[in-house]
Parts: sequence; C-alpha cells; structure tokens
Amino acid sequence: MATCVAPLFTAAVLQPRIVHRHGPPQLSGWSDPDWQWGSATGAAHAEAARLRSSLQTPEQRSRFLTDVGLLDPLDFDDSKIVLALKIQRATSAAKPRLETYGLDADERAAWRQVMDDLAACRFEGHRGDELLADACIDRLGLIEAKRLSAL
Repeated sequence: MATCVAPLFTAAVLQPRIVHRHGPPQLSGWSDPDWQWGSATGAAHAEAARLRSSLQTPEQRSRFLTDVGLLDPLDFDDSKIVLALKIQRATSAAKPRLETYGLDADERAAWRQVMDDLAACRFEGHRGDELLADACIDRLGLIEAKRLSAL
C-alpha cells in the first residue's frame, strides 16, 4: 500500500483533482495517504464501492466507456480505479477466473505489476497517463496494441 504526495488541487485552476459525475466529489486519489489501495478501510475501498454501484448495468458501463473515450477528464481518474479492479479480478488465483481470462502466470504477473505501479503512483503527474497507456499496450497482443496506439 504505497503512497506518494501530490496536490489535491491543480495549479492551473483551483478545482478538486478528481470529481466524478456519477457520485459526490471526492478529494482523495492514488497519491492521498488515506487512499490505501488494497485495504478494506481506505478511501480507495469507498471509491471502488461507489464505482461498482454506478456501473452495475451494461448501459451505465457503456456510458462510462464513452465518456472516458471522449477524454472526459471527470471520468479519466475513475478509469484507473476500474482498470485496477479489473486487473485484481483477472489476476486472482481463483480457478474459474483463470479460465475466464485465459492469462498464463507471466501475463498475470505483468498485469499485476501495472496494478502495483498504480498503487505506487507511477502513473500520476506529468506524463502519468502516457506511462499507463504504454504499460497497457506493452501487455496487450499486437492487434490490440496497434488499435490502441491510434488513440
């Protein structure tokens, strides 16, 4: 459960760094000491619960993906949480999940590293989003990497 220090407000505009239209504004994120990714008591746990409840239906998930795809800054930070939750699920050692996602041990380890890097704030700040995209592209097959690099 790594933490790093980053401002809660941007210098350019004095607004909360993370605000999501699907729930109340929250001022914590990966760099907040109270975030505690992986803990059942940290702010990350509350945010994951909020996202799970706001993304229960296919329509809600489709809208969320559309907003993120349109580079909606209000949704992009939440997409990191969604990605980390999906990685957690896909890299779980539970046999039915291993069969569902079809990842071998090396692929699970590689994706787990992305989640660990998210928790360590490697993808925060200047070029953080680029680094995250590069990390994902590195782990995807050639066809998906080409498709995503066009974004």
